[in-house]
Parts: sequence; structure tokens; C-alpha cells
Amino acid sequence: MRPSTRLHGLDATRGCAAVAVMLSHYPLSLFGQRWFPTADLAVDLFYCLSGVVLWLHFSPRLNQGMGSGRFLLERLIRVYPLYLVALGLGTLAVWLELRARVAHIDLTQAIWQGLLLWPYQGHSDLLLGRHVIHDEIFPLNGVCWSLFFELIAGFSLFLWRHVKSWKGMVLPLLVLMFLWTRWSAWTQTPMAGGWEWGNVHMGLPRALFSFGMGVMLCRLWQAGATPRWLTRGVPQAGMVILMTLLLWTPYQWFRHSGHLVTPATLLVIPTLVLLNMHTSASSTRPFAWLGEISYPIYLLHVPTYLLIEQLGRLTLGAPQGALATVILAVASTLLLSRWLLPRIDLPMRTWLKRTLLRDAAPSLSPQGQR
Repeated sequence: MRPSTRLHGLDATRGCAAVAVMLSHYPLSLFGQRWFPTADLAVDLFYCLSGVVLWLHFSPRLNQGMGSGRFLLERLIRVYPLYLVALGLGTLAVWLELRARVAHIDLTQAIWQGLLLWPYQGHSDLLLGRHVIHDEIFPLNGVCWSLFFELIAGFSLFLWRHVKSWKGMVLPLLVLMFLWTRWSAWTQTPMAGGWEWGNVHMGLPRALFSFGMGVMLCRLWQAGATPRWLTRGVPQAGMVILMTLLLWTPYQWFRHSGHLVTPATLLVIPTLVLLNMHTSASSTRPFAWLGEISYPIYLLHVPTYLLIEQLGRLTLGAPQGALATVILAVASTLLLSRWLLPRIDLPMRTWLKRTLLRDAAPSLSPQGQR
């Protein structure tokens, strides 16, 4: 059994994927298509990474009798401080859109349901760049849909801990993949869904599968059963190529298709994660930094862009989707992520742990987990 050490390769993967998601959501194009056109699959990568990290962190405590209430409380303490900051930014941005009459939403209802981290039960039309986004389940910060399903998928740890080894997880995961693909075909809904009411029913099977895959990979790694060809000094350039193929396929019409989602979640993402679990870095600080800012980048990039765009329109008359807005939003997201971590996120998490978890150690969870 391997110790629960920090895996710096996973930090780098998480950070790069978060940046790719940010750029894919902004109104940028290259050769007629958006940047990182298949960055939707980064969500499946995040779920897989979360399965690895949460199994490392929680499995010993689950075996010692940790309850579901304590588990949920610790997970909420981890995600809530930055979530509330992003919710505040998103609320202000949407309020400005409402004043400009370019949005339709019941803002009061969206706020109180957002505070509960619960999907918005209503119709919404919001402007992001040059595109109108309809009926998101978290309209004040659209990316929070994946956080919602990740919190639910985390409870599958209580089931997976009863499986004796990683080998016992293979068949259940294959069955889950089969059910996911059949559910997608039967409902005529893309597999890579979950963020809006039209495809929300894809969110949970998507999260359960990739999260479970992460748990299995972690148990395989702990048992020292990783295939040798994956551990014989695979060059980091190979991982960069694999990451690029995952997030920037040239076939944009493929990006929501099961023809891409199935091999990506069954083969490409697990291979990438295993490779990074065996990556040793000569300088770990850049890797750790990427892991630390991945969650704030992912959570802050959409409300930051919306807020800057609306302020630019009101003060300077800037057009929707202006390149200057994108550049300023990228810089602001990175700086805000770096600034909030030591000043808001870490102090709030420490205070919440000391207040709500009186028997908890003051140290924070490993791996910069989401």
C-alpha cells in the first residue's frame, strides 16, 4: 500500500485543464472554431482526479466509521468559501445584465437557491459574449453544475469501500458506462451534458462513472499494479500531446458525441491520470501552484468575464465579446485566484474547520482537491 502523498503530476493536469476550460468559455476563435473545442471533457477529467484524491484522503477514515454527515460537512467546507465569492460576482454581473435588459431571470430565486447550492428552478436567458445561454441549472455561475454533481458522486465512496480491490470495480464501471450510453441514446441527449435543464439527466451518470474510474485508478496505483509500460519514464511531451488531443480535437462536430466521450472517459482520461500519477518533477512548486489555482480559476472565470463585460459596456461602450474584455478577464481571473487563496479561502476553511469540526486537525486537505 502506498502512502497518501501529494501527486504533483495531477496538480499540473488539473491546472492546465482549468485554464483550457476558461479559454473555451471565452469568445475566442482559431481557424473558425473556439479554443479548446472539446474542453467539455475536462469536466470528466476533474471527476476522475477527484475520485483519486478523495479516495486517498477519505478511505482510511471511512474504514474507521466516518459517517455521511461528517463527510458532507467536510466537503462543503472545502468548496463553499470560493463558491460564495463566485456567487457574489455572478449575482452582480447578472444584475447588471438585467438592468441592461439583455437577460431574463428571477434573480431573487436564483440567489437563494444558489446559496443552498441547489439548481435554479426557473427559466433564464443570459448573455455570455455574443451568445445567449438558456436555462442553466446554475445561471449565476454556470460552471457550478459540475460541482453539484461532484458532491453527489462523492458519496459513492461509501459503496466503493465495500469492494475488496480495484479488480472488483471493473465490471460495475463497465455496466455503468453501458447504462450511461444507453440512457443517452434513449433520451437522444449528448453524453457530455449536465449543465442545463435540457440535458441535466446526463450529469449524474457522467459524474458517477468518471469519479468511480478515479477511485479504481487510485486503488490500482496503491496496489502497485500499474502496467509497466506506463511507468517506464514516459516523456512528459507524451502527456502534453495526450492532453491536447483530449481538449482540442480538430473535429468539432465530435465534441458532444458518444463516439468521442466513450473512448475519452474509458481510455484517454484514465491513461493520462495514471501517467501523471507516476510523474516525478524536478521542481514541484510550479506543479503545486497549478493545482492550487485550478479550483478558483474554474469557479471564477465566468462571473469575472460577465462582470468585466457589463462594466465595460456601461462605462466605455465596449462591444459584446471584445478581445480586450477577454484579455482583461483572463488576467483578472488569474490574479483574483492567486489573491483569494491565502486571504479568503484558506482562512475561511481553517475557521470553519475549527468551528464546525472541533476534533479536526488544523491542516487542510491534501492535493488541492475540489
